[in-house]
Amino acid sequence: MNSKNRSSDRSQGDVRRQRKRVLTLPSALCLLYLALMLMCAPLQAATFTVTSAADGTTAGGCGGDSCTLSDAIAAANLTPTLDRIEFNLAGTGPFSFAPIPRVSQPVFIDGYSQPGATANTARSGTNAEFTIRFASTLFFDRFAEDSTVSGIEFMMTTGSGAVQNAAHNLRVLGCLFRENLHNSILAYRKVVVGSPAVRDRNRFAARGSASGAAIHLASNSLGFSSNSVVVNNIFGRSANLENVVDIGMAIRVARPSNVQIGGVGTNEENIFSGASSAAAVHIISSGGNSPPVGISVRGNRFVYNTGIAIDLDDHGENAGVTPNDIDDIDQGTNGGQNFPVIQNAVASPASIAIGGTLDRPATDGPRVYDLDFYVSATCHPSGNGEGDAFFATRQFLSTDPAAETFSFIIPTTLIPPNSVLTATATEVATGNTSEFSTCVAVIGADASAIFQNGFE
Repeated sequence: MNSKNRSSDRSQGDVRRQRKRVLTLPSALCLLYLALMLMCAPLQAATFTVTSAADGTTAGGCGGDSCTLSDAIAAANLTPTLDRIEFNLAGTGPFSFAPIPRVSQPVFIDGYSQPGATANTARSGTNAEFTIRFASTLFFDRFAEDSTVSGIEFMMTTGSGAVQNAAHNLRVLGCLFRENLHNSILAYRKVVVGSPAVRDRNRFAARGSASGAAIHLASNSLGFSSNSVVVNNIFGRSANLENVVDIGMAIRVARPSNVQIGGVGTNEENIFSGASSAAAVHIISSGGNSPPVGISVRGNRFVYNTGIAIDLDDHGENAGVTPNDIDDIDQGTNGGQNFPVIQNAVASPASIAIGGTLDRPATDGPRVYDLDFYVSATCHPSGNGEGDAFFATRQFLSTDPAAETFSFIIPTTLIPPNSVLTATATEVATGNTSEFSTCVAVIGADASAIFQNGFE
């Protein structure tokens, strides 16, 4: 082969190599792009269906012949997506589960998915039917935020709480808590218990220990249960509201702030009965920690409780009714908010005229308060509260420290004869709710009216 041919061959070889390099680079980039797309693609939430009531995990997990609750939680704990755990067990139940593994990633546990279980549809009380029963603690670790547990009957006698929460924004909806234990719910992070939807109404029928409660909003190294919400729940009543169940203490708030308990909106009120401890709602400073503030307790029903309805307690030093102080200078739990003083309550067939005062701080200019009024068949033995039925709220603007007198005419036909009136004050700027005021007998109540609370 002459030199000319050799030169031509080399030239053709160079061209082929260049073409190969040109083709290889885009191909590699495409493969890299596809790999990155697969890595960055969002994980899809999964549904794991429990078909076996056996304890522990199985060799095949939820991908095998059967899926236990432990299998389902183990599978959900593998990914950060909000997976669902549903139930489809053969038979009529109830099906009991214990022990229960810790939940470490977001999950929605839906007990109402089990055939035979039904969520509440009743306007008052509850007609929910439960077939899934948890007989040991359900614990949500800190990374299981935004989880939900719904449609579960918790029935256990040991442990610090049926539900323990270290995860932010846990929702407990439409559950039943039975039997005696330290706490029904022990929360170290924000928890939402109930919602205005009737299907989400929880019922608490378990008596806590002396230092426990149906709901204990606490805080420790795991976090704070501030910003928690408790609405539309039944404490200490039977499902049809006809019987009282001893629950000890309904809610204990120790250290967290900015908590909503009840409300004046539709289906926000909680029913509190059967509280045999010092208070139904006990808001207390603990240790050397900052006192809880911004605890709003509004629009609820308090009836047939041994203790007072709301107790603002600083380190156990002022348990029971805390007297008002001049110019409301005390601080501590809920800022030591003074309660209103009702001076008169005169009813007519279509309205009630209420007059009174609210002793407010002597500084800081205008202050705005929500005054919530309640009517009861009798006064609590303490002389303050209880608050059988919430019937009206009015906003009171105190323009300066000298403006401490309020007067309202409220349209209503819901004032029964021989009833008493009581009230709370909530400062709008802080959310601090007072204890209940001293009772005042209603003059001229309508003899044709009855209590509209279902407790006659």
